[in-house]
Amino acid sequence: MTPDTLARAWIGTPFVHGASLQGVGADCLGLITGLWRQIYGPAPWPLDYSPDWPVTLGPDAMARAADRYLPPAAQLYPGALMLLRLRPHLPPAHLAICAGATFIHAFHAGGVVESPLSLPWRRRIAGLYHFAPKQES
Repeated sequence: MTPDTLARAWIGTPFVHGASLQGVGADCLGLITGLWRQIYGPAPWPLDYSPDWPVTLGPDAMARAADRYLPPAAQLYPGALMLLRLRPHLPPAHLAICAGATFIHAFHAGGVVESPLSLPWRRRIAGLYHFAPKQES
């Protein structure tokens, strides 16, 4: 199954910071980690982080991690991992799975949801990645 198909089964999972269990709780990284576990096994990245991680780890922490563990994608496609800015002027700090004209993500006010990939959201895309292990060169 593809990441976007699997992610739809997570819809309705409540938001819980640092969690990654379908139906129990997940934040945006937890959703990605849980999907990774379903497809590939244990995730290569840590899931232990504080709610103030942008301050403690730096504003580019999520981009650095995505670049380290995932191969970049040249275009948007269903199943691609999206690195997003929550506000246009902020550094990227949100992850989602593209599902075509929609995207699946977890956020504090709604848990895991599927949202329209509207133009304002498209403009907030800071990086695109294949949802696959990065091959060492």
